[in-house]
Parts: sequence; C-alpha cells; structure tokens
Amino acid sequence: MTGDPPLGRCPKCGEELSSAYVLVEYEKDDGTTGIWAECPTCDEVVSPQE
Repeated sequence: MTGDPPLGRCPKCGEELSSAYVLVEYEKDDGTTGIWAECPTCDEVVSPQE
C-alpha cells in the first residue's frame, strides 16, 4: 500500500484502495465525483465504496 489516503474499499473483496489504483475520475449527474479503480487483490475494475 502507498502513503496515499484511502479512496474506499473494493466492493468485491474489501481491499482498501488508494489513488495509485485510480483508472478514471468523472463527474456524475449530481455533481459529485465518481471513480473507477483497479483492485490489486481481485484484479477487477470497481467503484470504491466508503
């Protein structure tokens, strides 16, 4: 794990994800930021959950 603050956890395996794993950041319709990241444990692209 890097020194980056966590973005959230992988909804599939529970691994804590940092900004080092971010693939895409985007603005949602409601104005909030959405994130897609690659989980290093289960090797899936996921939306980190808080």
